[in-house]
Amino acid sequence: MKSNQEAGEYIYIVQALLEPSKCKIGKTNDLERRLKEYNNMTGKSKENIYRYLFACEVKNMTQLENAVKESFPVLREEKKQGNLFFQFRFV
Repeated sequence: MKSNQEAGEYIYIVQALLEPSKCKIGKTNDLERRLKEYNNMTGKSKENIYRYLFACEVKNMTQLENAVKESFPVLREEKKQGNLFFQFRFV
């Protein structure tokens, strides 16, 4: 495990079990902690468990996260920082 000074930077997509068409794109330096935070949020119910659909270590996560969000503005549901949920249609 990396120390805080050596911690990686990650971009991720997380999805809630009870809201499969909604995904959150975000960034973190601690994937385990971030997933615990999602699963401790109040929401639809305790059964609304979050899981990662994708996570990747990157060199400049802010630039990559912003590029993804700017590329899909019509999919954004909420524009408040920290609540950047995207509506995806899976086929």
